[in-house]
Amino acid sequence: MNIAASDLIGTWILQSAVFRFEDDGESVEFYGARPTGVATFTKEGRLIAILSSGDRPATGDDASKARLFDAAMAYSGKFEVSGETFITIVDVATIPEWLGSRQLRYMQFDGEVLTLRTPLLPSPRSADRRGHGTLTWRRET
Repeated sequence: MNIAASDLIGTWILQSAVFRFEDDGESVEFYGARPTGVATFTKEGRLIAILSSGDRPATGDDASKARLFDAAMAYSGKFEVSGETFITIVDVATIPEWLGSRQLRYMQFDGEVLTLRTPLLPSPRSADRRGHGTLTWRRET
């Protein structure tokens, strides 16, 4: 099924964020059991996404600040839709390596639920293992 950019326009609330490892099929809830996040697709073709663990610790010492950084991410950029994929050309990100990158996502869409899957990639928390991230979003607007 081809998905049009206009199908994505609006705000989406994160429901789940799972990373499945290629080597053994293990799945981890990347932002915990209660992730929080918002993704907004604008009619001008911009994606703005903020994701976070629902269990983030309060700020405090440097170690807790490092844990906070690991438990959240945000990025934005212009997006292009083609069939069942979209690419975000990242121009702002909490992950410096993403700046200028083209972030590919595979989509499944049913009108109220949007499921995004990454291509095969190294785990952000275990670089020696690879897998796919799957994010499930529910339409807010």
